[in-house]
Amino acid sequence: MEPINNHARRKGFALFLLMYTVTTGLLILGVFFHYQVPIVENIMLRRELIYHGSRMEQQQQFGEALGKVRQQLAIVNDPGQNSGYVDQIIATMLAGMRNRITPQASGFTFYDDIMQCCLSLQQSKQQLRECRDAQQTIMALKMEVVQLQQQLDGKSRELENCRLLMMTNHAQTTP
Repeated sequence: MEPINNHARRKGFALFLLMYTVTTGLLILGVFFHYQVPIVENIMLRRELIYHGSRMEQQQQFGEALGKVRQQLAIVNDPGQNSGYVDQIIATMLAGMRNRITPQASGFTFYDDIMQCCLSLQQSKQQLRECRDAQQTIMALKMEVVQLQQQLDGKSRELENCRLLMMTNHAQTTP
């Protein structure tokens, strides 16, 4: 005994099975993406966090090195300092800072500009030392000129006195 609507039943069962499979597949796919997408997103966020952490560390190291360079620049012209040695220390520190920064890093021109400013400041301090030395030499020479002028004035008075004596002696000897 076969039912009369056997064909309709089979068609309905096939449609049910198809819809059940599609629905179950969508549910499984949703669960898969629910768990898989955050994993990929976490991996990307971790990479970004590591990148930003390294940038922050690089900036902190650059800031510390820049502070040390600033300290050395502050004392380079102090009396009693070996200026040549301090200049070498500054140049070495700036070269080390430049080597730590990769040209591909974003903000490289910013760091490079800061280092160029430090180099120009160092050169300005060198020129200031040279000018200070020249100024001291000029002051010493001016003092020497004043002393020589005083000696010249003294000698001129002595010469004038000698001339007066000779004139008086000459006037006394001639009647």
